[in-house]
Amino acid sequence: MKRFLIACAIPLLAASAAFGVVSSDAVDNVMLITSRDLEGGNDYCFEIGVMGTSDLTGVSVNIAGINSYVLNGDNGAFLWDSEAYQPNDYASAAAVAADFEGTNNFTFTFTYTGGSTQTSTLSYTQPAELVPVVAGKTNFVEINYPLDGATNVPLNAEFVMDASKVEAAYENDIAMLLYKFGAGLLDYVDESSFVYDGGTDVFRWTPGLQAGGEYELELSVLNGSTSSESASGGDGFNYGQLFEYASFAEFETVPEPASLALLGLGIPALLARRRRRR
Repeated sequence: MKRFLIACAIPLLAASAAFGVVSSDAVDNVMLITSRDLEGGNDYCFEIGVMGTSDLTGVSVNIAGINSYVLNGDNGAFLWDSEAYQPNDYASAAAVAADFEGTNNFTFTFTYTGGSTQTSTLSYTQPAELVPVVAGKTNFVEINYPLDGATNVPLNAEFVMDASKVEAAYENDIAMLLYKFGAGLLDYVDESSFVYDGGTDVFRWTPGLQAGGEYELELSVLNGSTSSESASGGDGFNYGQLFEYASFAEFETVPEPASLALLGLGIPALLARRRRRR
């Protein structure tokens, strides 16, 4: 299961540091997430996401009964997922809850610019997994275009999604994220930015792509709860206990323009090599 941070699904709060003193809001969001991959055999995993300002330089967590881990990331964005603990995905939400649900079982240490630290201990209660209440609805968004494995996708491609199978209560909790392999997260939009076809549940997004690129599009439907918490020094942050339903499509754009025509005109091959390096 390919994983990535859905932290953008919770709005980031503005914060800044002055004269080298760490802001009281260096940590903005802490998220504990049970994630279900709807494209990969309904596998499950557990994720931790922490977002903040650039003053947040490191995050570690002690998970009671499991181990201590350093979250991967930098520049205020950090992520951990359960593959670091169990390489294979979980077969059910209940299996995830058996390992990670409990009282005061996540103790975070936040490290800030200059080396100062604060701690916070959080409990995790797994949100109830959504089950269809309307016949034929399966609580996730279908990717109509581009399809998984597509090639020669145009650079101005319009992505097309169908939200008709999402329960109405969660239609405002859809996030769309675009990644380019080797470059990370390129763009993110939520439901407020989608352009819907009139009178339908079909929506569209045209992010703009680059030639010769390999991309992954992720759609996430979320349910759960958020609350306000604070670290040992009093710094407040949003805390989300979430369940994510994720759909993926990997695709390739049209290739770079061939250099054969230029070479036929006598342009040195060096130009073609320079182009490929870019």
